[in-house]
Amino acid sequence: MHCFHSVPFRGGGLGRKQQYTLAFVVTKIYSLELCHSADVVSAHKEEEATEPGAAPTVAQDQPGRVERISQEYPPPQPPTASMGPLWIWTGLSALAVLQCCSATKLICYYTNWSQYRAGVGRFTLQNIDPSLCTHFIYSFANISSSHQLATLEWNDEAIYSGFNRLKLKNPRLKTLLAVGGWNLGTQSFSAMVSTDSNRRSFISTVAPFLQRHGFDGLDLSWQFPGSRGSLPEDKQRFTLLVQELMAEFRAEAQRTGKERLLLSAAVSGERGTIDAAYEISTIARDLDFINVLAYDLHGFWQDRTGHGSPLYGDRAETESMPYNSVDATMRYWRDSGAPADKLIMGIAAFGQTFTLASPSNTGIGAPIKGAGTPGPITKEGSSWSYYEICQFLQGATTIWIEEQKVPYSFKNDQWVGYETPQSINAKVEYLKGQSFGGAVLWALDLDDFTGENCKQGKYPLLQALYTQLKPGWCSEKVDDLYEDPQNPAKFYICSDQTGASFFCPQGMLFSKMCNCCQWPRRGGL
Repeated sequence: MHCFHSVPFRGGGLGRKQQYTLAFVVTKIYSLELCHSADVVSAHKEEEATEPGAAPTVAQDQPGRVERISQEYPPPQPPTASMGPLWIWTGLSALAVLQCCSATKLICYYTNWSQYRAGVGRFTLQNIDPSLCTHFIYSFANISSSHQLATLEWNDEAIYSGFNRLKLKNPRLKTLLAVGGWNLGTQSFSAMVSTDSNRRSFISTVAPFLQRHGFDGLDLSWQFPGSRGSLPEDKQRFTLLVQELMAEFRAEAQRTGKERLLLSAAVSGERGTIDAAYEISTIARDLDFINVLAYDLHGFWQDRTGHGSPLYGDRAETESMPYNSVDATMRYWRDSGAPADKLIMGIAAFGQTFTLASPSNTGIGAPIKGAGTPGPITKEGSSWSYYEICQFLQGATTIWIEEQKVPYSFKNDQWVGYETPQSINAKVEYLKGQSFGGAVLWALDLDDFTGENCKQGKYPLLQALYTQLKPGWCSEKVDDLYEDPQNPAKFYICSDQTGASFFCPQGMLFSKMCNCCQWPRRGGL
């Protein structure tokens, strides 16, 4: 008699969340009251559950995925009078859940200066759809001269209140406050981390500030340790800041009985900056997730055109810029010790712009004079929002770079590389295949949030992300097994609001009464 049949699988060590999921599955296995005389057979795993009744798809073998074992078990025998139900809980089932149950994040940055734009560019809380993102990050907070967390805009506290009330419309939503940003520079951070006393002054103010205003965590957006005037030793001091913040968040949760505050960081995607800024494997242990700014990989600071976020590199530039691709950036963070499921891929809702040296030379790598002309609404000279790009596209020539999975457009002497729903779909397929933790959009106000300019509906880029990453069948379910309402041979294993769908062996049907696959009987199960 076989009550649990283990299955070998490929992949790395299990994280804490996966261990909890395994414990849930094993508990379910041993909660069954009977193991009948029939051998355990495997259910057929389908890819990540989407909608009830959806047709099954077969997962391809990939590193880190469950080993295919279709030949290891014989097909089920026809039922006999003495044959009982066949329990579906096998090592395959347990391990399949482990592979699928890291909840995918869709993180969206909100900027507190977009309120000042004129006309269709003005962005306020009323423009936010709280159902589209799993996490919202408010940008930015300041560091005061006394090394304390502080507001930046005159009306931040009023906006904090409305921002965190978004959770009333989406109870699963998490909100974080980002401190730093490009314009803050590095001086305030460098001074704050320079001594134990200064770090304590900052850290002691963070949890009370977040709790007072209703945030669920802090996003460190120091751009960047060890660069832009930051001292080389700030690399190690940033590590200390991360470790000490997390220690305080854990202690605060223990003192108050409240849920622990989240801690994340926005980090560079450029290889030289990464090496100067981060002790990757060490900070990854204490960060809940890591927002990799996998864009701005090319720009006007170089002497030629290039897409800001090519999924893959261009063969022609491999020797001079071998690391300037999203793929190279994400793999470098993972291979340097950051768990894949903590790495969140940055997606830009803006495009890098260039002024061509010659309107007749318009390809990738064409010589440039500098940045493009300022956008008509954002007034940025080096980048345009997606809705400004849509305006530019009228009369422009657009080229899809198949090798890099991204487009660019040019008109007269202006050139812009950007994201579209098509390029985002390619990036999401990639991050799923690599088991990364999700995507982060910079920023809400740069997408066509009104739908008036691109004629693709509201938030076309965010909607593309949401459609690909949206919660599946288990998003509203407690940890348990569930039968598919449209297919009696299909069932779902849910844990932590994520899960996978499975099919009973041929000829058998799932029964919720026993949480098992049974042979049909007269009159049904």
